Amino acid sequence: MSDFFDFDQCLPLRYRIPELSLVMDGKKSKGSGRFGYSDIFVLKGIGDDYISLKLKYISLVGLIRIQKVEFGANELENLDKILEKENEEDLLKRPYTYWSKELKKTNKTTIGEILNNGISQLESYINTISKGKAINYSSSGVFDERVKINKSEPNKLKGFVLLVIGFRRILWKPVKERSWYFAKSNPNN
Repeated sequence: MSDFFDFDQCLPLRYRIPELSLVMDGKKSKGSGRFGYSDIFVLKGIGDDYISLKLKYISLVGLIRIQKVEFGANELENLDKILEKENEEDLLKRPYTYWSKELKKTNKTTIGEILNNGISQLESYINTISKGKAINYSSSGVFDERVKINKSEPNKLKGFVLLVIGFRRILWKPVKERSWYFAKSNPNN
């Protein structure tokens, strides 16, 4: 995603934590869902709420490869223009293929499934963040030295999935907000 957005220009580092480290489930072994990372965590100070962002990218190649074996820049540009105007319902039904590092094979899915998986993942991250600081690797919560966590009055914790499709289309979906009783700050300020 960093190839498409310059977050330093949009949101300086003092207001965000990239890849906030989380202990998702301290009972699981490493590589089996023990750890997670919030793509971008926006600190309170730029607004009234804390925000966790999940970034997803759908490549044009992964969309066109299902339809055509051979394609070039013109076909990709035409597809990008079509996607820009396509209604959301049809867009979410589009088939998509990508290389799965975990499975070591090509995976077939839909844009809608990618979006729904991102929503589920982000809901899990927000649930974990709302627990506050993880005491150790066996507990669940935030496990990141870049943020200081203290008990506080209730704050809102919001989440959004940003799904970039090609170069001209962005979908965003909110997840259910949570209240949490911690304050976070970036110790580097």
